[in-house]
Amino acid sequence: MITITPLQHNMSSLLYKRLLSTTRHLKMPDQKYIILLKDDSDAAKVKDVKDKVSSIGGKVTHEYDLINGFAADIPADHVSTFESDPNIKSIEKDQEVSIN
Repeated sequence: MITITPLQHNMSSLLYKRLLSTTRHLKMPDQKYIILLKDDSDAAKVKDVKDKVSSIGGKVTHEYDLINGFAADIPADHVSTFESDPNIKSIEKDQEVSIN
């Protein structure tokens, strides 16, 4: 038979509560996306979208020369913010593509 003292019970209860509070505040992992802006987006609009990436804890990882867009690491729980942005033409997960 295992005996638990009141002190042990209180300690385990505090530890459990601490673990719960910590896991509730964990950020969703960043995911890689390619963001294409509308063709008529000027430099100021591009900067606004990049600033939005930074403001939510994301990071621009690559800027494209041939297309009006960039790659970024974005927290998964903030992607919808960009889907509704009027300056953005599309936002797609960056992934490998193969042709058979």
